[in-house]
Amino acid sequence: PAARIGHRRRGILAARSSLGSAALPEERNGHESNRFGGRQMERDWVGKKLNDRYEILELLGVGGMSSVYKASDPNLNRVVAVKIIHQHLSMNPDFMRRFQDEATAVAQLRHPHIVQVFDFATTGDTAFIVFEFVPGENLQDRLSRLAEAGGTMPVDEITRVSTQIAEALDYAHARGLIHRDVKPANVILDVHGNAFLADFGIVKITDAVQHTVTGAVVGTARYMSPEQIRGTTLDGRTDLYSLGVTMFEMASGQPPYQADSAMTLMMMHVNDPVPDMTGAGIAAPLGTVIQRALAKEPAERYSDAGEMAAALRAAAAAPPAAPAPAAPVPVSETPAAPPPSDSVAAAVPPPDSPAAAPPPPPAAQPAPGATGMPKRRLAAIAGALAAVIVLIGIVVMATSGDDDSPVAATEDADGDVVAAATTTTAAPTTTAAPTTTAALTTTTTMPALPETVEILSIELEGGRYLVDYETTGYTEQLPGMHVHFYWNTIYEEEAGAGPNAAEWFVWGGPRPFTGYTASERPAGATEMCAVVANPDHTIKLGTGNCIVLP
Repeated sequence: PAARIGHRRRGILAARSSLGSAALPEERNGHESNRFGGRQMERDWVGKKLNDRYEILELLGVGGMSSVYKASDPNLNRVVAVKIIHQHLSMNPDFMRRFQDEATAVAQLRHPHIVQVFDFATTGDTAFIVFEFVPGENLQDRLSRLAEAGGTMPVDEITRVSTQIAEALDYAHARGLIHRDVKPANVILDVHGNAFLADFGIVKITDAVQHTVTGAVVGTARYMSPEQIRGTTLDGRTDLYSLGVTMFEMASGQPPYQADSAMTLMMMHVNDPVPDMTGAGIAAPLGTVIQRALAKEPAERYSDAGEMAAALRAAAAAPPAAPAPAAPVPVSETPAAPPPSDSVAAAVPPPDSPAAAPPPPPAAQPAPGATGMPKRRLAAIAGALAAVIVLIGIVVMATSGDDDSPVAATEDADGDVVAAATTTTAAPTTTAAPTTTAALTTTTTMPALPETVEILSIELEGGRYLVDYETTGYTEQLPGMHVHFYWNTIYEEEAGAGPNAAEWFVWGGPRPFTGYTASERPAGATEMCAVVANPDHTIKLGTGNCIVLP
């Protein structure tokens, strides 16, 4: 099932430069961008001048589509943040068109809680955006520090930050801009605790070039709205859902849904009920606001971000809700023993089960001549209702069961996920056993499955790598759709057939993948990567991931 294809080069790869020069990785002191589906080698801009103006001071972070630097703007004598788009995107004509259109719109935003765009341009094959530099930390780092200390954000801080973000969203939505990726990593807290929303429009700019599936959407699995996962038309209420998820995490210390894979996580957003606020330790009135923001249907959320901001201000002004009093325990008189024909035998636990509680006393019988329905009739009605409930439960389980067509997802280092558009599947009609009850029909709407591969873990045994991975959306086989494994010392686009083919390993199963040994690991390789390949060995960009080698 495995074949070695291509031996053009291994290990060291010269980086492409917008200045027309190249340097070896160990000579350029460079870095790699971390994105789900491979590693794209990029220039190191530290110490250089961008566009003959911005002096790059230090690297702040690397994401799925860009690297962010701290820089100095000598023309205006201020410090700025520069987001340099990865070259494989900036060299794409469709991307550049969307980049110009969307960046122009985002640059018009002027709000006290939106990170302002100062400039955007291209130089050679490098596209970049210059942002306001906000000293502080992002909300994700703040929540991580609180989680390590076993704490959560104070309620007053949650309402203040959330209100500021809701006001920022309301301002942008009124101007026709949807964020699409509201999450803690995109909320910056300054040294005074004020919140600033970053990366407006970035998701829309890259939407057309990162994915080829018709109707595909991007976002972050942990914070995506159900309609975003389904691939339906979005409006500003999708941002309210993502803000609700963020607020839940701020208040409880963890997101409302957690799973080991992005695919499972997205299906939980679509199908699972909203977690109980009280059980998560979130008291009203804040919990009431979060509950409504997390409604599955957009129509059940706040009508707009302005209404949500008003609800948050009201929640901040309201006193905390008092805990509900405990329900009184009913006390009944001990009745006389019922006639033998009305007696019911108590259930007996199996021998190895905990001791069963003593059977409850029989219910009191109404005195002769007392008003009310006879007990036997009540029991008969209750029994009939129970039978109907059981029947409905059987039908629902039979029609809804475990769905074998989950949402497929790919995820980069920022958690950016690709989910395909919705498909509708009619569930089979289920009719109960001979009875007068009419048959029930259930129709289930599920998103479609794009092809993905995800490396789950890597172990080293006897000098050979054992790579556990999972695939979705296709049957892995040769010939046919399969997986290419490669080291992070080459471009993702070089891991498949084409003029730039480098070394990669064709694999069509079985699992785990065992095609590489430690002795074959190139110098400088720190991770092993996987990507989905077509039968002709061309690859589907952005459909896999990389994982650190042991």
